[in-house]
Amino acid sequence: MQNNRKKICIVATVPYALVMFMKPHIAMLAEQYDVTLIANGVEQDFSTLLNENVRFVPVNIARKISLWRDVVSLFQLYRIFRKEQFDVVHSLMPKTGLLAMFAAFFVGVPHRIHTFTGQVWANKEGLARWGLKTLDKLIAKCATDLLTDG
Repeated sequence: MQNNRKKICIVATVPYALVMFMKPHIAMLAEQYDVTLIANGVEQDFSTLLNENVRFVPVNIARKISLWRDVVSLFQLYRIFRKEQFDVVHSLMPKTGLLAMFAAFFVGVPHRIHTFTGQVWANKEGLARWGLKTLDKLIAKCATDLLTDG
């Protein structure tokens, strides 16, 4: 990675989301920026994406709610963001959005982008629906920019 280039971090829960949906974007970004990919996976999951300007950092982000594991993931992201001083953090998927936007907000990453890839709350009712919508609102408050896929 080159020292004088701006640094972008893209975070997803699973490698599949980055490889299948973000591959052309990552390749384009890597022409001008240093790109770090974070997901729950191993380096081999990203073999088609990694090069001198794209690297992978594993963080165990569980897809299902697990309070202890989620807190651990949040602190791991916080430490990585603080150490790397990214110019941009971009998150995909609901769980990753919550953890990455919180961590990036508290570190003070200047540009925090979240892509909403569906509404988890749409087929829920009652307290579950309200809680999930509230989490989406928290993601939106911590982000500087929001994108939607739909």
